[in-house]
Amino acid sequence: MAEIALLSAGAKIGYAVATEGDTRPTQGYTTLPNVTSLPSLDQAPNMIDVTRLSALKYTEKIVGLIDSGDSFGITANLTDEFVAAWDTLTTAAKGKTVFFCIEFKGMKKAFYFRGDPQPLGTGGAEPNQALKITANIAIETMVGWDASPTA
Repeated sequence: MAEIALLSAGAKIGYAVATEGDTRPTQGYTTLPNVTSLPSLDQAPNMIDVTRLSALKYTEKIVGLIDSGDSFGITANLTDEFVAAWDTLTTAAKGKTVFFCIEFKGMKKAFYFRGDPQPLGTGGAEPNQALKITANIAIETMVGWDASPTA
């Protein structure tokens, strides 16, 4: 029987500061509040052009290193609660290794990556719209899918 596709409702992103070097924690992730949007984290490899001068019609390429991207921008409602949570995160992250975990309701596994949370800027504003802010995480390395964290 085919599985039913999942909704994004209930998705969340959390973080945990490594306490043993660069070892990813398996529990104790703090969920960031009021998040409204998460971008995709695609792991597309760079394609290296190795076309010979003798080629007449097609280019030739080989797979290079995977580019994990530079920054992961979380969109959230601009609230005192979110700003305080982000301040707590950036303070805890100073000089430490931080892992992020994206969980989707109904999935047995979660997606992990290591990153460096950046200071908040200001959110934009439009008439008759909720105030939003983008919080950026500089991606250091992808970990990938693994068991969801325990409480």
